[in-house]
Amino acid sequence: MQIITGRRLHFGLYSPIAVPELDLIYGGLGIMVDAPGVHLSAEMASSWVFEGNQADRVQQLVSELIKYHPHQPPLHFHVEYQAPAHQGWGTGTQLVMAVITLLRGMAPSHMSDSSPEELAQKLGRGKRSHIGITGFNQGGLLLDSGKRRTDTQGTSVAVQSVIFPPSWTFVLIEPEAEHGLYAESERRAFSSIQAVDYKIVHELKILAEQVLIPAAVQEDFHTFASHLTRYNYLAGTHYQQVQGGHYSSPKIASRIAHLQHLGAVGVGQSSWGPGLFALFPAGDAANDFIARHPLPGCRMIIAHVQTSQPTCFIDPG
Repeated sequence: MQIITGRRLHFGLYSPIAVPELDLIYGGLGIMVDAPGVHLSAEMASSWVFEGNQADRVQQLVSELIKYHPHQPPLHFHVEYQAPAHQGWGTGTQLVMAVITLLRGMAPSHMSDSSPEELAQKLGRGKRSHIGITGFNQGGLLLDSGKRRTDTQGTSVAVQSVIFPPSWTFVLIEPEAEHGLYAESERRAFSSIQAVDYKIVHELKILAEQVLIPAAVQEDFHTFASHLTRYNYLAGTHYQQVQGGHYSSPKIASRIAHLQHLGAVGVGQSSWGPGLFALFPAGDAANDFIARHPLPGCRMIIAHVQTSQPTCFIDPG
């Protein structure tokens, strides 16, 4: 059995810390796209086997998961492909969800009553954003309304999946040999933020909920793309003391400025970057942009909105 996940683009949190004017923390906007994120296979085996890139990570995840279902029969896992880690593509959460899905699919009678979402949270996913978890299950443009400050479980109030025009096309910019903040460096970055401007938080909420979501529903490309750039830029305001600017490095800021100079719109960094995106109204325009404007040291990938949960399929071999 195999599964191929998409990638999650995160356009930015409303706020990385609590603000007195709101009962909510985090929140934000993102989308699932169909560029391959994780390609994972599993088959029954006489003993546990883990192979491929990130095999150690898969073994670690399985070791944690079988605590909840100790009678799980052994499987042979192989990571066929994983998008570059720590570039803003959400591959960590997609890998967790893929492992859970294959375990449940290969031996459903041995699984606990915990839902995949609950298991993912037990493995540490979704601490700040549920966009990756919900995106795996539903796809679409995703609005995370945030977590209540008083909720010790840290569950999202709601994550809404919105239909996104299927013709709108992303160009993903995947730099070679670069990565953003993760693990301890990410935790230190968040803990160093002591205050945010409520006016920025409020504007982000207005942009996401009253401009971007309606524009997607109404298929108003110009409004969506121009305000997506604004939203992503504003979201970076919270991290200026960590990043030294609105984007996570001068190199990323330079790339974004270059893309805009070339005429790209709906441009920004996903999460901490260095993965970038640009949005086009149709595939022809996106392909033409890639053909005319290759970026040195970067892979450029066409992607559209992912509209459903990835399908598990049986390997015909």
